Parts: sequence; C-alpha cells; structure tokens
Amino acid sequence: MPYIKKLVMKGFKSFPKETEILLDKSMNVIVGPNGSGKSARWDTEVLLASGDKKPIGEIVEESLKKSKANKKIDDGIFTKENPLGIKVLSINPETMKIEESEIKAFIKREGEPNLYTIKTNTGKEVTTTSCHPVMIYRDGKIVSEIVENLKQGDFIATPNILNLEEKALDISLPSLSKDFNHEEFARFLGYIVGDGCIIPSHRIDFVNADLEIIKDYANIVNNLGFKVSIKDGKQSIAKNIYLNSSRFSKDLVRLFNNKYKKEGKHIPKQILFSKKNILKNFLAALFDCDASVRKDNPTFEYVTMSEELANNVILGLLRFGIISRKNKKLKCATNTELKKKREYFHITIEGKEKISQLYENIPLKCIHKKELLRKWANNPIISNTNNDLIPLEVNKEIKEIFNLLGVKLKPIRKAYPFLMAYVENRCNASRRGLSKIIPFIEEKLSILISNYNNLCLNQATLVKSMLTLNISGQEASKQIGLNKCIIMRDWNTNRFHAKPENLQKLYNLIKITLKERIIKITALFMHLNNLANSDIFWDKIEKIEKVKGEKYVYDLEVEENHNFIANNIFVHNSNITDAICFVLGRLSIKSMRA
Repeated sequence: MPYIKKLVMKGFKSFPKETEILLDKSMNVIVGPNGSGKSARWDTEVLLASGDKKPIGEIVEESLKKSKANKKIDDGIFTKENPLGIKVLSINPETMKIEESEIKAFIKREGEPNLYTIKTNTGKEVTTTSCHPVMIYRDGKIVSEIVENLKQGDFIATPNILNLEEKALDISLPSLSKDFNHEEFARFLGYIVGDGCIIPSHRIDFVNADLEIIKDYANIVNNLGFKVSIKDGKQSIAKNIYLNSSRFSKDLVRLFNNKYKKEGKHIPKQILFSKKNILKNFLAALFDCDASVRKDNPTFEYVTMSEELANNVILGLLRFGIISRKNKKLKCATNTELKKKREYFHITIEGKEKISQLYENIPLKCIHKKELLRKWANNPIISNTNNDLIPLEVNKEIKEIFNLLGVKLKPIRKAYPFLMAYVENRCNASRRGLSKIIPFIEEKLSILISNYNNLCLNQATLVKSMLTLNISGQEASKQIGLNKCIIMRDWNTNRFHAKPENLQKLYNLIKITLKERIIKITALFMHLNNLANSDIFWDKIEKIEKVKGEKYVYDLEVEENHNFIANNIFVHNSNITDAICFVLGRLSIKSMRA
C-alpha cells in the first residue's frame, strides 16, 4: 500500500522557503489552526462586520477567556469556538468584492524579537511578524505574500470602499430629549471636535469666525433645547459661543469616553458606524472648522493633532468611497505664542474625481469652502488617473485580450491614447483607464459571438471573419494545407472560388478559433471588469521597517476568503492543511473532514 513519505513545500502560501515534513507508515496527524505562524501586534485594529473595530489582541483575548475549548500549540493557545459570534469583512479574491466572513479560530502566540511595519503611500500602517501575508496581485490572481518577501514599490490590496450596515444612531443622553434630531446632533459633535472645548461640569465653548457656521451652530444648540451666548473675541475676529450646561457637558465627556482634548479627540463609534446620513453631517461640520481647499489645484486638506481622529476620518471617508492620504508633519500651532513644534496629521484628498465625491457626499456649510469644492467638481480639467493605479502585471491581461480580439491598436490610438502604454507595459493601468476600455472590449466580444453564431460556408464571409480575428492569410492557408498565397491572393479577390472541401476546412478552422477565443476573452473580460469595479484600492508600499517585537502576537482564522481588514489593509491567513489538500488534489479542506 503506497503512503506519503514526506511533504515538501516551497513557495506555497506562507512557506516561501523550503519546508520539509517527514511522515512514516503509522498514522500522521498535522494539527494547526488557519493562521499558524502568522500574527499581528495586539493593537492592530480589525474591522468587524457588525460595524465596529477592535484591536486584534482584545478580540482574541476576550474569545479565549469565554471559550470552553481552548487548545495549546507549541508556542501559544487557540480556540475554534467563537463565543462572541464575531464576523469580519474580507475580500473575495474572485469577485474582488468585500464580503462578511465567519471567524473560525482565534490564536495567541508567543512573540518574536522583531516585527515589521508596512507603511503605504496613503499613510496606512500594519505591524506583523515577517511571515504574515498580505494580499497582492500575481499571475492574474489576487494571492497572499508574506511580509518578508515584499519590497518598496510593491502594490498591496486595501479597501476602496466600505459598504457597512446602515445602523440607526444608538445614543441616549439624559440631558437631551428622546426625539432629538440625529443629523443635527452629529453636526453639533463635529463642530465641538473641530473648534469646540468641553469644560466638564460647567459648559461647552465654540470659537469660529464664519457667520454661516456660527448661525448654524447656534440654531442646532437651540433645537437641542439649550441657549447660547455670543461674545466677540479679544484678539481676533472670531466669536466665542458659550453653552452653559453642566449636565450636558458631563454627558458629552462620557460620550467621548473622557477623550475629548487635542491628541485624544476622535469620532465616537456610534457616529462612525451609524447611517451615512449621520456620519456625513459630523464630517461636514468637522471640515467646516478645520479643513481647507486649495485655489490652484483640486486638493482638500484636514489637519489634526490626534492620530486616532485622523484614522477615524480616513475610515469615515471610505464609507463614501473616498480615498484619502495621511501624512505626519512637525509644525507649530498658529494660535500659540510658543513656537514649539508638534506632530500633526494631514489628511489629503486629491484629484477632481475624489473632490467631486467629497462635494456630492459631504454637505459643508462654509460658503467659501463649498464654492471651491463646487468649482473643482465642475471644472472641465482631466482627472489625474495616477491616484488609483492597478498593479503592472495587469498589463499582461490587457495585451492578451486585445491579441485574442484581433484588434489592431494603431487605428484606435487616438481614441484610446493610454492603451498603447498599457500594452507596451510602459506604465500602470489606472482604474479609470481600464473602465474606459471595458465597453470597447465588450463590443468587440459581441461581434465575435455574432460571427460565431452566423458563420456559414461563404467564401467572402469566412475571409472577413479570418481578418477580423487578425489571422494572416498565409497562416490560415498553411493550416488547411494550401499554398500560403491562396486565401489572400485568390479567395479574397474572388480570383478563384474555393473547392467545397477547402472551404469546409477554413470554416472549421475559424469556428474552432472563434470558440476558443470567445471562451478565453470572456474569462479575461470578467476578470478585467472585476478589477475595474473592485472594492480594492491598490496601495503602494512606501517602506518596510523592522521594529521591536512584542511578548505576544495574535491571529484569526477566517472562513472561505482567509483574509480580514486590519488597519485598513487586507491581511491574509492560511495554513499547513491547505498544503496537504493541494498535494492530494483537493480544492477544499472541507472534503478532508470526517
């Protein structure tokens, strides 16, 4: 009876280096949860399907604590139970859409001396072990690659949009009536986080110079059941607006979990994960206070001292499909005499397309900012496509599909000037550029399908179909056993009529070629269409830094898609049992289970 002597893995998922497992004739059991050997730092924030985010360490520790079936591994502990019923959001590598996925295991392992922090061009960061994979594009597929094998300039998958459940605002404050207006309250909170100050057990102050903002703020406060007093600033044109209510100020301190000053500012989770109509009012008020719009190019910028608030804003904008970039800068505050430099986080939205999305989705009240956004949104300038690029490897599929379609590129160069650059691999395709050629591909595919369905034993029709496929007359003549000049010299010019048996040979050749190409083109078309309309933003790695390790690291096993969103980056988990299934010709571990 044959048996497996050893299992050798190299370049398979999380086994880039050759790994050998010896097996004997006795029963062998390889145990390991999905995610073994791959882990992230405790503070890595995981986006949950319920509309929440929590540190992975907290998720794992709570699950282990409440689980009744924890199991030990050589360097840690895990559970296959999910006592809290937690689900995450993951990317489906086939459809390239974000889906809700079950968590099948929670893993805690001993840490390593060093971890690695990936930093992307848009300011995203995630810190993991060297063998923890993220999602990349390779050989026409979305696959995982461990951090150790990545380098500066590589593209990794991150969310392009977050379609979360539209949850009602779940906030109850004793100082407010039960029927308070949720949209107005969200805008009020945005104003407070932007230009406000909560003085516990006393009052809430707000300082601003724009009359339309002052009017809106005072109106909202009045609708919430309070009164304001407005006084002129002593050294500026800004107005000081006072709301005296010790009870309301205490409620707000609790709402913000006692983190309401400078570096501690954030968007309360109840707002961040509520209905988009509520969130957009908060963001609008926040931007009315502290954001700016450039006059010389389509750029919007928001600045804050709080990194948590900056990350909240990035996530909030993602709910509207708006990609932003985070930069950390040292600068002096403009409203202080002490010119001490401190860290500030700049959130930037660039390009006409993203500015248009901002203008359409976030209802600013500040007139001059709103007008500048409208100006750029309606400006006829061509959008910068370099803000949303696709990995260079996609150019191979673009070139292949145009070859299969039989399209000659020179005649369409003027209509699609960027296409030649893609085919010649001179630059990355952009999402917008790919979207533009999708209808052209679809049209040409429809023509091929029509030709296939209507193909007949007609000399002129067959020659025309041959030319449509960009098959040379010489090549076709040779394949059906004729002199290389026959088809183009004699049949195409009607100099001679083809013999019925030769015509049948050409018919068969074209029919088979059409069928094969239609199958390949259809698959490529669906793949390119998925890329153009995916939920993925391909973010380029700016640098990878070695950092100090942690005592413990954590991981999750995710059903089906085997990835989850951590710090706004898709991170992957896989396991050794996948390798066994692969060797045995099984596509699913489910088929291995008793």
